[in-house]
Amino acid sequence: MYQTVYRFFYISMLCGDAMKSVNETKRTYVLKPWDEVRGKIQNLEIKNKSAILRFFGGTIINLGMTTVEIQKKLMNAIGKKVHILRTDIVNKEYCIKIFEENEEKNHIFGG
Repeated sequence: MYQTVYRFFYISMLCGDAMKSVNETKRTYVLKPWDEVRGKIQNLEIKNKSAILRFFGGTIINLGMTTVEIQKKLMNAIGKKVHILRTDIVNKEYCIKIFEENEEKNHIFGG
């Protein structure tokens, strides 16, 4: 299992204690501070200001209440590989990195 300072949540597999937060029937996950999700976004749904992401492979991530700026950024990321890191920083709850098709696969998470 992969363990670092923060917990990783992979689209294709769940590692460590992240498994406990998953609803197995719907495969829905809510990110806790310092959880990270990586994968290609298939669909974005906005319900009551909450962003719900569906990734290729069927995994659903509920980001909860998000700003319009984050929603627009995620809308532009549909079909692209993304890394989303949930933080406990006020007014910076999510760090989002969107990868273009020609970018390197091994990229250090940046701000």
